[in-house]
Amino acid sequence: MKPFYFAFGFFVTICMQAQAEDVAIYKTQKGQIFAKVLKDSFGVAWKSPDGSIWSQYQGFFANRGELGNEIIESGDRVILDSAATQICARIGGGLPSLQQYKVLTDYFLDPTDFRAIFPVPTSASNLFWTVNGQSGFARFVKLSPILDPYGDVMVMGRQLSVMCVRESQ
Repeated sequence: MKPFYFAFGFFVTICMQAQAEDVAIYKTQKGQIFAKVLKDSFGVAWKSPDGSIWSQYQGFFANRGELGNEIIESGDRVILDSAATQICARIGGGLPSLQQYKVLTDYFLDPTDFRAIFPVPTSASNLFWTVNGQSGFARFVKLSPILDPYGDVMVMGRQLSVMCVRESQ
């Protein structure tokens, strides 16, 4: 009878491990919980504590908005149409704002903590576009070697990294 019990216990353990892999949870070094989710066009993504869904790295894109494709919102320019905004729209999300990156990076202690669930290829840039612009330039954030969500300006035609966000629903 004992070998049967052991075999049954082993089977239950294997099933429980498989279920845990399907619903991955990541606890940041600041104690914040992220849940891995599978979202239709987003693919594998991470749900942050505020409920926003964050995509993985999408690639390099330019963030050049054509004249007239910007609006002023809360004193900052918002780029409406660029290669970077289009890739996010194509998967059902949006290019994150400086404020959204600020909220996201506040959940992590450092870039190593951030990269645990948001890996970027070594050939990729650590500079990520935002939807914000200023005086004809697009703004970006630096996510390594420090988490700098306050952004700086960059020539819009340059290709930088892109990740996308979908607000909680």
